[in-house]
Amino acid sequence: MPAPPWVNGTSTGVPSGRFSHSAVWTGQQLLVWGGDLGAGNYSAGGGAYSPGSDSWQNIASFQAPSARASHTAVWTGTEMVVWGGFGSGVYQATGARYLPSQQTWAAVAATGAPSGRDGHAAVWTGSRMLVWSGRNNVGLLADGGAYAPGTDAWTVLPSAGAPEGRRFTTAVWTGTNMIIWGGQGLDGELASGGRLACDAGGLPVSWLATSAVGAPTARIGHTAVWTGSRMIVWGGFQGSTYLGTGAAYDPVADVWTPLPTTLGPTARTAHMAVWTGSEMLIFGGEDGTGALLSGAAYHPAKNTWRSLNTSTGAVARSKGTAVWTSSELVLFGGVAAGSPLAQPQRLTPQPAFYFYRKP
Repeated sequence: MPAPPWVNGTSTGVPSGRFSHSAVWTGQQLLVWGGDLGAGNYSAGGGAYSPGSDSWQNIASFQAPSARASHTAVWTGTEMVVWGGFGSGVYQATGARYLPSQQTWAAVAATGAPSGRDGHAAVWTGSRMLVWSGRNNVGLLADGGAYAPGTDAWTVLPSAGAPEGRRFTTAVWTGTNMIIWGGQGLDGELASGGRLACDAGGLPVSWLATSAVGAPTARIGHTAVWTGSRMIVWGGFQGSTYLGTGAAYDPVADVWTPLPTTLGPTARTAHMAVWTGSEMLIFGGEDGTGALLSGAAYHPAKNTWRSLNTSTGAVARSKGTAVWTSSELVLFGGVAAGSPLAQPQRLTPQPAFYFYRKP
C-alpha cells in the first residue's frame, strides 16, 4: 500500500504568502500571524486554518500588534501570545494576546517588558511565556523576561550564568527547564547552550550550562524538538557549510548522543521540524541550490531514519512553519524560487507497506 499523498489545503480565504511569520497549533486550528510578505513589506494579519473542515477564518485586526516579522508566538491553551519582532524600521518591544473563541486581541503589558528585539526564542511553561536572546540596535542580547498572561505582568529572567548573547537560537520546554542551544554569536555560529530552571509555578530560578562534550558542531538555522526526555538538534549552517548532522541531548544526565546519518535527510538549513510523539519529522529547507523537496522521519527508540513521501504533491519550501495536529503534519508559508508561499499542505506521515503472499 503506497504512502499517503500530500494534501493541498484550500486556497479560499488563505492569508497572503509570507515567511518569518509565527504559527501555533490550538488543538483544532493552525493560527498564522505576521511575517515578511517580500519586497520589504510586513504583515499585521493572519488566518486560522481548520484541517478538519479545510477552511480558513480571518484573524481579527482590531487591536492586533503592529506589522512585524521574526517575532515569536506561543499557545497558552486558550490564547496566542505574540511578542517582539522587527517592523516599521523598529525592533518591537510590544505584543498582544489573541483569544480565538472571541476573536479579540488584548495588549501585552509594556511595563517591565524586555527591550525590543527580533530573532529571539520563546517557550510556554504552562503559566508563563519565557523570552530570551535576540538582536536589536545595541547588538546581540543575553537577557529576557517571563510574561504571565494571568496577571499581565513581566518578570526579569536571571542573568547570572546565562549563555552568551545570540540570535536565532532554538529553544524547547522540558516541563521544568527551557533549553536553548546554538545560534549566531558575536564571533560566529555557536555550539553552546544553557538550561533555565524554573520552579513548580513556572517562575525562572537559575541558569545551568549544557555539556559541550559530544555536542553538535556550531550552527545556525537548525531545528530542535522535545521528545519528552530528549532535545533533538538537527541540520543548520556553519560558515559556508550546510549540515546534515545532529544529536540528542538528555538534560537529566547532561549527555549528548549523536544521531545516525544513514537514510537521514541531506544537509540543509531553514527546514521545518515537528515531534509526532514517536518521530521527528524533517521537511524542506535549502542547501544553496534552492528550496528542497525532501524530508525524513527519525525514530529515537529505533535510532533509525526513513524517507518521507514527496512523490505525490509535495511543494518545495524553506523558511516555512510546521505544526503537528496529532495525526497530520501541516505546513504553511515559506519561500521557493524567491517568492513567498501561501499554499498550506498536509501529510499523514505513514510509510508505504506491502503485503506478501506466499507462492
